[in-house]
Amino acid sequence: RCSALIDTPDLNGAITLNSEATEFELFSTDAVVEFSALEVTYGFEELFERANEIPTRFAIDGGTAKVDDGSMMIKSADDGQVSAVFNVPYKNFELTANLIGSADGYGLFFIDDDGQVAAFLTVYSDERRIVFFSAGETVTVDLPEGFESEEFRQYQVVFLNGRAIAGLEGVELAELAAAADVTRVAVYAEAEATVDMIRLTAI
Repeated sequence: RCSALIDTPDLNGAITLNSEATEFELFSTDAVVEFSALEVTYGFEELFERANEIPTRFAIDGGTAKVDDGSMMIKSADDGQVSAVFNVPYKNFELTANLIGSADGYGLFFIDDDGQVAAFLTVYSDERRIVFFSAGETVTVDLPEGFESEEFRQYQVVFLNGRAIAGLEGVELAELAAAADVTRVAVYAEAEATVDMIRLTAI
């Protein structure tokens, strides 16, 4: 998937690539164009655009998943946790996800190379709080006024130079130490959760 952002809405869009891109070219046809900055980052953005098709990067554990109408819903089996797990090949990265879930808990797990949960961000909408854990420390933050459990919210977690930083809608919630390198991330829920966008960016 390739996205371009230019200072006009007419040129902001995305295309799907059927093969891996190894280079790109900046060009203009019959127009003078000046380029003042260029940034290329590693990672991916998933918008769940193909109905009934679970993206291959995700492994579903503890339940089922369904993609429909631009989102993926995960649902637990036998009253256990359910998760959609994917690999993170970067030491420093930012993860952004639009999530909605059941009141008894949903969020993000960050898993180290030993398979242990090194950090997590969990939303408890019934208790009106978010819990962020990393490297043995826990921070609890009250949900902001106007938080509606029936609406998607955007969560961010950054791992950078031994620190883990959690945010909600671009507002920092907490910063803790990061004790171990994260190699996998999971969207998880105690019962069910839905994600309509997830983006991983190397820093």
